[in-house]
Amino acid sequence: MDLKIQYNKENKGELPFHSLPIYRLFCEQIGFQMEWNQQEKILHLAPRLQGKKVYLIPVKLNDTHTAMLENTKAFLKQTDVEVEVLPAKSSPPDDGEIIIKLKLNSSSNLSSFLEFTILHSHGTKAKTWAEAFGKECKKSGYAAQIKEDTKKSSVPFLEISMKLPEKMKIDEKLGERVSLILASGLFRGFTKENPFLLLPFLPPESVKFLLPTKSKSSSESAPVVTKQESNNPIDTKNKDNKTPKIIPLPPFRMEVCFDYQVVFPTSKDDDYLVLGNMYLKNSGMGVLTNPHICIQVSPSDRIQLKGQIIPPKMTDTVGIQSFSGDSAVGWRYVDENWREKVKEKGEYWICSIQPIHIMPGETITFPNFQFSIPNDSSRDIKIQGSVHYKDFNLEFPSSNRILLSFA
Repeated sequence: MDLKIQYNKENKGELPFHSLPIYRLFCEQIGFQMEWNQQEKILHLAPRLQGKKVYLIPVKLNDTHTAMLENTKAFLKQTDVEVEVLPAKSSPPDDGEIIIKLKLNSSSNLSSFLEFTILHSHGTKAKTWAEAFGKECKKSGYAAQIKEDTKKSSVPFLEISMKLPEKMKIDEKLGERVSLILASGLFRGFTKENPFLLLPFLPPESVKFLLPTKSKSSSESAPVVTKQESNNPIDTKNKDNKTPKIIPLPPFRMEVCFDYQVVFPTSKDDDYLVLGNMYLKNSGMGVLTNPHICIQVSPSDRIQLKGQIIPPKMTDTVGIQSFSGDSAVGWRYVDENWREKVKEKGEYWICSIQPIHIMPGETITFPNFQFSIPNDSSRDIKIQGSVHYKDFNLEFPSSNRILLSFA
């Protein structure tokens, strides 16, 4: 039995049904939205950025500004991101992904460079957008200052001010550079710096330029590895002068660490407490899904993990409800027999109640864990952690561990 593939409601072909799990995972990694019609055996694909909406509000609108805005819209057009330009005195809309107000002023305090000031509305999302634009400005060689407004907005709101020296005019070339910064900043914010999410929008013929190869004559019997042919590091420690080994760079990486403090007992009846958070940062190129956290303690009979961690069967009854009220959120033990694993191996296995997708560059937190250690402990205490992804057979140990010595 085959399954049908549809892209933007157009039939693109068929695949063997048993390739569905692999194909879905691959499509997720490179930035597709997916909808599986089990009854008709159709997998509907659409680009991740399709349907996103951006509002631009220029304070002044003349021929130069119009050309700059049209360039920005043209950069975004191939990704199906909708860009709407609003009049200067428009009230900010309450829909869309981001609203950007653009200002262009002359300043006598500047010598010869364009400078950017990015004022963002209060909130984490707006701050993330501002940082994306700030990074893009700096990569383009311009200074960028980021400030936070006290005002809140239902949609992230940015006011990007561009200051020019008095003797400098915004010509066609400078306008193109500004348009490129605006478009690239939007792409950086939309994708959270995961370039694979833009892969569906690249023209097929452009892919060959990303994989350059060295031309070879018919007399060559084997390919020659050059720096241009591979981004992977070469093992230079080759004592036998043989062909250097290519060391593949894994696309998946994660940085894991503990942030904790130790609370000492104030009386004989109190325990030692270790309070902290565990941070998981996706520092690789692919999306990491549904981490399983393992915290190993030794000795297991002297350390007890506390916090809002729920047994699997109790998530619906005692779990914290989401804002919509239709599901529980938070953390739970992976197995019902979690106590037995603690006794046998000293391992606490924990996962999220809801599915988690950690984008490249994103950090999530396993928050507010608490370990209690009896006051009369005399043996050294060791707590170490790791994060596992069963789908990829990956394990990432924590960069630090918690050690307490009672000697």
